[in-house]
Parts: sequence; C-alpha cells; structure tokens
Amino acid sequence: MSGVTRYLARLFGLGLILLSLDILIDQPGMSATVDALTGDRPAMLTIALVTVIAGLATVLAHNVWSGGAAPVLVTLCGWAMVGKGALLLFVPLSLVSRFPIAPAWLYMSGTLGLLWGAYLAYAGFRAPATVAPTR
Repeated sequence: MSGVTRYLARLFGLGLILLSLDILIDQPGMSATVDALTGDRPAMLTIALVTVIAGLATVLAHNVWSGGAAPVLVTLCGWAMVGKGALLLFVPLSLVSRFPIAPAWLYMSGTLGLLWGAYLAYAGFRAPATVAPTR
C-alpha cells in the first residue's frame, strides 16, 4: 500500500467513524441540521465547493482502481465527494428540501459509514510504513 493510500485510508476512515457515530447517536439532531442546511443556500454553496475541491484533490492524487479493497475504497471516497459536491452545486435546494430524511435512512447510512470507516482505518493503520530506497 502506498503512502498516499495509507494516509487517505486513515483520514477517511477516522472521519467516517466520527461522522457515522454522530449520525447513529444523535439522529434527531442530525436530521434537524440537514433540514436547516437545505434551506440555507450560502451554506450549501460553501459545503458544495469544499466537497468538490476535496474530492478532486483526492481523485487527482489517488485514482487507483487496483491493489486491493482499501485503495479502491479510498478512490471511491474521492469520486463520491466529487459527485456529491456537483449535485449540491447544480440541484435546486427546493428539490432537495422536498425529501425529508427518514430515520431508517439515517440508521442505514450511519451503519454503512461506520463499517466503511472502520475498514479503512484498520487497513490504513495496519499497513506497514514504506521506507524510501536509499542511494
């Protein structure tokens, strides 16, 4: 596993674990937060731009589709961020706010995110550090 893959697996893994735990522990609060954000266009624009830039940075640095599950999952995280950011930029907020988030969706996304994050963190922290060759 390359150093970039190891770093991004750790970063995304720990981030997904924290976000997923928040979703699972405080579903009403998370639902209220999402509802409030979908009514605030400047906040959504900021989130969309940051998400697209982070996703593009990930994809440009790490567009790896082979080498095991961890590198592919890291690449999928990058492409998911690009897609989510693009959707937030171009889908009208009036359309987004018509679909309230059901508790079952929050539970499912929190559980999936927790599993994905746990795997990435495990893969990133168990991978041996690579040593640069000396001349």
